[in-house]
Amino acid sequence: MVIKVTGAMPDEVLTDEIHPPKRGARLVDLRDLRFAADLRGLRVEAVRDAVKYRARALPMQDRAALEAAVFFGHNATRIAAVMGRPARSVRTHLRRLLRRVLAAEFACVQSLGHRWPPSRRQVGEAIFVRGHSMRAAASSLGLPLHAVRRHADAIRVIAQTSPPRAWR
Repeated sequence: MVIKVTGAMPDEVLTDEIHPPKRGARLVDLRDLRFAADLRGLRVEAVRDAVKYRARALPMQDRAALEAAVFFGHNATRIAAVMGRPARSVRTHLRRLLRRVLAAEFACVQSLGHRWPPSRRQVGEAIFVRGHSMRAAASSLGLPLHAVRRHADAIRVIAQTSPPRAWR
């Protein structure tokens, strides 16, 4: 089966299977995360490469958990035993973490953030990289909630309008 991957890795054609389609080739968009809800579906090399590259920006504990699941094939039960947390919460955390890492905003902050004003970069890292809420980001950065919202909206627009090649 041939899978054309668009999004963060445009114009790449790979041969692998995620969920076999009934007819023809399937278009897999990294911005469409329906296929990424199950960690066992991450066999496409472009997705694994994107996770490997982007996971460098995560906090150490999140990066270790994500790498253990995606690259070493450990299940949530085994990761939960190491972390000392319930398996169900680890499974949910890994799903949310994977969605966050594969999001366009994450890639945009990681690659274009050094060009932005310090406050926008800090807001982007707090919300889209570390996964904090807007209120938590506002209180930790000492910014008004309105300013954090404006920066987050601006980052979303940048991520939607700039071409993915600019994120590299």
